Amino acid sequence: MRNKFVGILAVLLLAIGFLILNYPTLSTLYNQLHQGTVLTTYDDTVQKMNEEKKKEYWQEAKAYNERLAGTTPQLTDAFSNKGNKEDSDYNQILNLEEDTGVMGSIEIPKISVYLPIYHGTSAEVLERGVGHMEGTSFPIGGRSTHAVLTGHRGLPSAELFTNLDQIEENDEEFSIGAMVTLRQIELHEGLNTWSQGAVKESVTHIVGVQFRNLATVGGSIFGKFGFSDVLSCFLAFDSYVELHHEGIIPLDQFAANKYPNDILVRLIIKKHPQESVYLSHRNTKTDFPVLTCAVSLGEKEAYAVVGARPSRACRVRLSDQWMEQIKDDEGRRKLADEVTGQMNFGSNMRASAAYREQLSKVLLRRGFEQLEERREK
Repeated sequence: MRNKFVGILAVLLLAIGFLILNYPTLSTLYNQLHQGTVLTTYDDTVQKMNEEKKKEYWQEAKAYNERLAGTTPQLTDAFSNKGNKEDSDYNQILNLEEDTGVMGSIEIPKISVYLPIYHGTSAEVLERGVGHMEGTSFPIGGRSTHAVLTGHRGLPSAELFTNLDQIEENDEEFSIGAMVTLRQIELHEGLNTWSQGAVKESVTHIVGVQFRNLATVGGSIFGKFGFSDVLSCFLAFDSYVELHHEGIIPLDQFAANKYPNDILVRLIIKKHPQESVYLSHRNTKTDFPVLTCAVSLGEKEAYAVVGARPSRACRVRLSDQWMEQIKDDEGRRKLADEVTGQMNFGSNMRASAAYREQLSKVLLRRGFEQLEERREK
């Protein structure tokens, strides 16, 4: 009898240990099944709804967005447990299923994301899917709208945007998720070996390690900030961005145009044979750059990028004679003058336009010189 009891106890302990060890996986599977059920119910409700009712819901959301556009935004705490219980009007808009609170869904096929969007941003909501932040526009599109959707990655009870923080490498390209941190690309061996340290150099002077552990590649690229070291560096390569709606487009096209109401999924860098270098000048070590400079020399084409002008980084294709020009000081000076002459410079608290123009020529010449020294070795 005693041996039987010990045997049962051992089996129970093994079962409990198995459940504890596999809790994240089992919890993720449960949440995926739950989300699938919620989305199926929501889709069925939408399909069965007549056009007049759909239009009524749409007009309510549109009217809310229009009212919001004419007022000062009053954002709630995205991590508050209070949710949005006080605003009954908000909770009723786009609330097709009153017992679920689902207002829509978000789908990003590339990273296998298909999640329900709920009203509010309480902890309970974020454990089930994506939350819509009250005080921002409902996600129906339109002019003067800005919707904020919130979601956790790496929750022990749910896998939401987890795949966005990964760097994937194959023989042809690097794929950098939008939630990859600056620290990750700073330390990525494959990326920095291929770029000869240019990528690492572009981020290593940005504030401090703590900041780079939080700041993301997606935020740097999508923001298109004039002072962005990250944008300046990746513009020098054969780079592309993948947007949720627009698809894959060249990075220089994305940087030069507006893509409102879209979501950046990842950054793609083609692994063509090339030599690259990145330089910047700062008044103090961790300050915003006074000027940034990146140069990439490929087998057929070569590009130079100058950023923090203080406007957005600008890419210029080098002349067909660049291979000969970078071999001596006079040629490098002439090439730097040609590139700088195709750009406009402005003034701000960090430097004047005239200073930036001269600095551009200096940094470009230094970059050309460093690359030529590598080619001679």
